[in-house]
Amino acid sequence: LSGAFSYDRPVVSGMSPTHSPALGTVVTVFGANFGASALGAAGAVVATYGGGACRSTEWKADSQIRCVVAGGLGEKLPFTVSVGAQMGTLTQMFCYDAPVVQNAWAAFPDPLLHKNTPPAGGGGVTVIGRNFGDAA
Repeated sequence: LSGAFSYDRPVVSGMSPTHSPALGTVVTVFGANFGASALGAAGAVVATYGGGACRSTEWKADSQIRCVVAGGLGEKLPFTVSVGAQMGTLTQMFCYDAPVVQNAWAAFPDPLLHKNTPPAGGGGVTVIGRNFGDAA
């Protein structure tokens, strides 16, 4: 008798934090039906966000997993938990922090003589800030 029994699909109800610096972070995902520790096989529970897989997914309980989120960019990204062949998704849940520019200046050999770039362009600019992403 095929198909007479099935497990409830995972349900993703929330996460903390809901955002990450551009270089990544550890996220705790909350929900239900994430499986039992007896599943134990590597890859039995997998978390993805915005189409990319977590660097690692650690099962903590039937209602909680931890995900190491890699660096990236984007906002309103879906977060999905897969257990076996079943998936649960929470849409528009995750985002990366926006870049912040703290300072910028023209890069000339003698900054005291050159306060602006030439009108024709060609001058370099140094930008200081955070959340610019990973230097790949």
